[in-house]
Amino acid sequence: MPSLAMVNRAVLAIAGLTLLTAATSAGPWGGFASTLRTSVSQVRNRLPESHTQIALTVVGCLGLLCGLALLALQVRGRTQRSLPLAAARGSLDCRALLRSVRTGCTKVPGVARARCRLTGPGRRKELAIVLYLERGACPQDVLAAVGAGVLPQIAAFLAPRPVHARIRLIVRGAPRPRAA
Repeated sequence: MPSLAMVNRAVLAIAGLTLLTAATSAGPWGGFASTLRTSVSQVRNRLPESHTQIALTVVGCLGLLCGLALLALQVRGRTQRSLPLAAARGSLDCRALLRSVRTGCTKVPGVARARCRLTGPGRRKELAIVLYLERGACPQDVLAAVGAGVLPQIAAFLAPRPVHARIRLIVRGAPRPRAA
């Protein structure tokens, strides 16, 4: 499946050419416009009058459809907002789960900031956590605290499905001296 950016560019190019063709047949814009206008008029001259109206209507409808397709493609697909829980026969809001993980990770000593994301299709979910450590913090201690304190709580919430966690640690170095 092509990316959204490629589809947007293609739709914009088609809509732009359609609008350029319609605009050049309406008013003078210089040499390029006159060349384009003569090519459009040659197409008009080759078609009977009834076909000319049909061709202009089709071109206008194609431009309208391209614009509507561009608007429709701008709407992102709905991401999964809730995880089904088998134990309680309910669901858990993903944003609340991620906020809970973020809060739990920032309470660990040595962690300045935390980011997390839940990815993966279906039952195969992966919790990606990025921890920004303060200067002087020991990465082994932070990793042990997160593995012993935060992840078991999340595993308890998602009991029937396993938690696959990927933790990235970023240690802030000493600030570089700046030249005055």
